Amino acid sequence: MSLTRRMQATLVLGVLVTVPAGLRADKPPAGAKQQPGWELRAVLKGQEGSLAPLAFSPDGKILAVTGAEEGGGAAAVLKLWDVSGAKPTLLHSLAGHKDAVVRLAFSRNGKGLVSVGADGVVKRWDVAPGKALGSFSILRRGDDAGPEGAWLSGTGQVLGVRRAQAFGGLSRPLPLEAEVWSVPAGKRQRLLRLPSGHLATALSPDGQTLLTVYTGTNLRGGGSEVRLWNVATGRVARTCRTPEVIGAQFSPTGKRVFLQCFNPVTQKPGLMFWDAGAAKPHFPRNPALTIGYAAACSADGKRLVMLSEDKHTVTVWALGGEKALTAFARLDNEVRGVALGAGGKLLAVADDAGNVRLWAQKAP
Repeated sequence: MSLTRRMQATLVLGVLVTVPAGLRADKPPAGAKQQPGWELRAVLKGQEGSLAPLAFSPDGKILAVTGAEEGGGAAAVLKLWDVSGAKPTLLHSLAGHKDAVVRLAFSRNGKGLVSVGADGVVKRWDVAPGKALGSFSILRRGDDAGPEGAWLSGTGQVLGVRRAQAFGGLSRPLPLEAEVWSVPAGKRQRLLRLPSGHLATALSPDGQTLLTVYTGTNLRGGGSEVRLWNVATGRVARTCRTPEVIGAQFSPTGKRVFLQCFNPVTQKPGLMFWDAGAAKPHFPRNPALTIGYAAACSADGKRLVMLSEDKHTVTVWALGGEKALTAFARLDNEVRGVALGAGGKLLAVADDAGNVRLWAQKAP
């Protein structure tokens, strides 16, 4: 299964659809409902469908989104917007990808940007001049489609790739292969061969830990087995049992894992926290935080964006006291991508109608 098809089935942060013509910044619609303490700063139109990856630069001044070349088609263009002022301004349109962009990450200093295409092509960009620095492909000889899954570390310096070994037409569970690439060098650093039936689901921000999930009928009591692998040694560092896991992501600090589970009690998608050093995950204390999907986390790990079960309502949470800061009004269209920037004070939300709404928290 290709990267595009796999993400359509499992990705919590966005769903792949088609990517159309370029983006433009429009004034917020007159009837847009304002949220207490937040200002709807702009609506960027023209980003329809596709996985809608969004990324803020570390200082929160630049928002990277994906659009498409003139005339449509699958080729993607990255749009870099200056969002530091009252009205976003377009800095650069970066062309070069021949397929949809599925991952974006800024470098730690914000000067570089890395993008991953559904066709397995990885590109590096110099943000200030808006120029390409180089590219490479993570496809292997004989591949007829992109890899099943790929993740960038929080710094954009390490790439983890998931592949299943081919065994002809056999239908039995396949061993998992995880490749780790150096993005600056464009070379594979190591190859991990992991147990049959496991799915790689998340890569830690420092690129040193790979999270895999096994959900099989032979697990006593049902549910899933989650393993954290040391990438350097290829050995299991920690393991736990949970309700059935349907997705996972690390917080940007790497100190917490958000496990998206199917809650057997509520019969709904729910969230569990697995904190660094803890023996096992736990459900949040606030029951309202246990239903829905984790969509984005602020760089300091203190704010979390949740989507409602139907992915139409966005809620910003303060994790310290597990308190809802803002529940944004129900959106007419399904949310396809979310990003938090500037310490959680800027919120970008992409929907499947091609809109990217940018909210800014008002000064107290």
